[in-house]
Formats: sequence, C-alpha cells, structure tokens
Amino acid sequence: MFSSKKVIEVGNLYKTLSKEAISKRLGIDIESVSRYIRAFKKGLPPEPIKKKSIKANVLLFDIETLFGVGRFWRVWKENIAQWQIIKPVCMLSWSAKWLFEPEVFGDIMTKKETIERNDKRITQNLWHYMEKANVVIAHNGKAFDIQKINTEFLLHGLGQPAPYKVIDTCLVARKYFSFEHNTLDALAERLGVARKIKTDNSLWVQCDSGDESALAEMLTYNKQDVNVLEEVYVKLRPWIKDHPNLALFHDVTENEGKPICRTCVSPNLTEIGEYMTSVNTYDSYRCNDCGAIHRARRANTSLKKDTHILQGIS
Repeated sequence: MFSSKKVIEVGNLYKTLSKEAISKRLGIDIESVSRYIRAFKKGLPPEPIKKKSIKANVLLFDIETLFGVGRFWRVWKENIAQWQIIKPVCMLSWSAKWLFEPEVFGDIMTKKETIERNDKRITQNLWHYMEKANVVIAHNGKAFDIQKINTEFLLHGLGQPAPYKVIDTCLVARKYFSFEHNTLDALAERLGVARKIKTDNSLWVQCDSGDESALAEMLTYNKQDVNVLEEVYVKLRPWIKDHPNLALFHDVTENEGKPICRTCVSPNLTEIGEYMTSVNTYDSYRCNDCGAIHRARRANTSLKKDTHILQGIS
C-alpha cells in the first residue's frame, strides 16, 4: 500500500518538476509517479496495479543498442560493406518485467564494457530470463529486438532459449487498427497511457563514450519503455485474436470445469450469443475483465450432415 506521505511528497514536487525529474530524484518509475500525481489531485490513495493469477511466465522486454561506426562516402542509398564497419551495432542495455508484477529489472554495459563494445555479460543475463518465458511481449520485437538478441545469443555461444510465443504490439496495431503512427510512444499518446521519457540522440553518443551518468540515464529510459509497453499491451490485448492461450497453463479443475478467458485467465465471462461457421455454431463469450471475446470449444450443432440437401440447387 502506498503511503499518504509519499503521495503528498510527489504531488508537491510536481508543482515545480516534471515527472521524469521526480522519477530520477526519488528513484521510482514513471508509472508510479503518474499514479501518485493522480492520487494527489483526487485526494485519494493511488489505485493499485491490478494483478491476475496468470501461471504462464509472460515477459515484457525492450533493448537499446549502440549505433554502428563505419567508413563511408555517401549517406543516401549506400550499401556498407563488411570492411567499412569499424564498430558493429551491439546491445547497450535491456529491461524487462513479468506481466502485472511491479518490479522492472534490467542491465546495461559498464563504462569499460561500453568502450570495448563487450555486451557478453548483459546478453547472458537477458538469456536467463528469455529461457524462463512462455510468452514474450515486445514492440517491433519480431523485426528488431528478437532478431538482435538472437544474434547476440549466437555470437556469445548461448544457444537458443526454451521455446516461447511472441506478441508484437507493433504488428498488433498494424493488423487490427489504423493509427497514424505505430511507434510505442505514439500509441501510448493515443491510448492515454504512460509515455516514454523524452530524450534525443545525444544520449546514445554520450553512452558510446562511456559516460556513466548517461549510462544510468539510459537504463532509466529503457525501463520506462517496458512500463509503457505493458500499458499499451493491456489496451490492445482484447483485440488480439491469435493471442497465446494462457488457459493452457491452468488446471481446469481449479475453476470446477467452467470456462476461463484464454487471454487473461479470468473466470468472469458473459455469454453474448453464438458464433457461426459454415458447418457449426458455438457459444460466444466476452471476458468482463480484459474484454476479449472467445467462442466455446464444443459446437452446439452441426450443419454438415444437412449440406447434401443444398447440392444441385442453383
């Protein structure tokens, strides 16, 4: 439970400081700062983060990378050959959290590791979390983050982590919606959730030189991305028709054989009608917690046996 003292402290600081400045001063994440501020404005204790009894290991993660350094003559339509690469792109930091758990953890290269571009230690640390995950959530993860970490895993001789399903919130936004922009911060703004920490490319330049204060700032930036990712995912979640079936990780006897939501494992379902295919009808349910809609696994009727009646009719 959050103390009233902390609510008042954050609220008073917000009169003169930004959320990012408060986060750095007090050492708390941006999401918590936002909730303290909302509580201060309402005169109420901050709303607790809702937890679900999800037994699958659902990992949200994000990485930051250091830019490559190379030899080139042009900057437009230029193909960089291997000999032109002076310093290849490497992983600078990573951050992650288990779904609905409060702790955001992560790692970043030290000053010495950054100057040497030695990301082996932080890669090994991330690998152990990927090994435990059943489902991984990342923004633009399939096109970038997962390919990049797989490259690092290969280079450092770590092999593949255990199999996991991937939810890419960028692809979800593109598939089901028509937002003007599908960047994580653009989605966060449109969906009215926590925002990324504002920064610019100078932070990466400072990190590349091994600036320790810049490295600390980068890790804070990276961790906030995961908080934003979680809120964006929760907003998009009910629309994901191919969402991994988290109910598979639960014993059906725990809910006395009654159906549970395959997306968020809530038993709080409402029957909303029938779903019809070309041969069967199924009961449809809406989850009253996450909003996802599912159909029953067992059909109510079968029209297949009657389809022969329609043959030959024009």
